[in-house]
Amino acid sequence: MKRRFYHHIQASNRLLSLEEIASACSVSPDKIRGWVSADLLRVKAGSPQFLDAVEVISFLIENKLPVSSALLPPQTKKILFITASVAELEEQSSTIEQICTAFKERYNILSESAVIGRTADLTILASHPDLVVLFLKSYNRVTVNLFELLNNRAVKTILLVDQGTQDSLDLGEFTLPGDLILCEKTPENQLVDQVRTIFAC
Repeated sequence: MKRRFYHHIQASNRLLSLEEIASACSVSPDKIRGWVSADLLRVKAGSPQFLDAVEVISFLIENKLPVSSALLPPQTKKILFITASVAELEEQSSTIEQICTAFKERYNILSESAVIGRTADLTILASHPDLVVLFLKSYNRVTVNLFELLNNRAVKTILLVDQGTQDSLDLGEFTLPGDLILCEKTPENQLVDQVRTIFAC
């Protein structure tokens, strides 16, 4: 799983107390002080009880620790990208970057990625994403389970499908659940324009 935090400059002005961080991370304030003592986190100069929110979030991401919504600045959207394999995550890195860039003009973005199946299901349950972007290559029981989970959680979804699936959808041969369904071959400028509308729905 890969995570990245895209933020506005305003987000970097936000300070968090040691107690806020400890509560959000479900650890003791002494644990946070230990991270500070070990120079893993730095307190703000002149404010020994406060840390920069962006630095804390970056630390948690780098150390593969959960990032609580309580730590995120206002106007942050959590986006989960799901693919069929780790190799596909790498193949889709440009598209993932384009989608995050489309949103970061209006929102701070915490992006995560996972492989479909148990890993993706647990990530949805643990991180409560605002949006799931699914690179859909096949439709099977694992995919059906994922759609049921998403439907039960009322999560917005974007499906990126191959040309054959898009053709079948256009012909009305079947339907797929999703707030927005795009062909993976959609030109970059059209992709960006269309995904920007997802939070307006």
